[in-house]
Amino acid sequence: MASAEEAVLPGVTEALDGLHIFITGGTGFVGKAVIEKLLRSVPNLGRLYVLARGKRETSAQERVESMLASTYFSRCREEQPDSLGKVTVVAGDIQEDGLGLSEADVELMVDNVTVVVHSAAQVRFDRPIKYALRANLKGTQNAVELARKLHTLKALVHVSTAFVNSHNKVTEEIVYKPDVPPQ
Repeated sequence: MASAEEAVLPGVTEALDGLHIFITGGTGFVGKAVIEKLLRSVPNLGRLYVLARGKRETSAQERVESMLASTYFSRCREEQPDSLGKVTVVAGDIQEDGLGLSEADVELMVDNVTVVVHSAAQVRFDRPIKYALRANLKGTQNAVELARKLHTLKALVHVSTAFVNSHNKVTEEIVYKPDVPPQ
């Protein structure tokens, strides 16, 4: 039986109705799953701004379009065919100051975004640590700095994909108290 507090809380779908979400790491393993789930499960979602960087000869726009055209999004295309039109690609890089966003894109985010999902990370551990620090620490700082500027921010969600609570033999689906106070 749900408690009185649980009874008044909206579900995820209702809570995200009409909101505009900015996501980093959208072309990665976790980010792609988040994007697909949001587009398929939140029919009244506002815009979904996906931060992506160009890679080799491929632009940020081309990378995201290719991802959205992949079989991974086939269920989304079947169940919510108009949802892919809610995606706006924002060229940038988590490792650059200000996420490498143009002034126009920063203004767009500041005026419209209500939720930030930061799921970008460097998960290749065969490279020097400076690369992981630049992406995982500086990238998170850059995402937080943007979030602080947003006029209508409701939530900043940070997703970590590697070595979370690695000191535990079993990791449960609970919120753990941090060993170090967050700053």
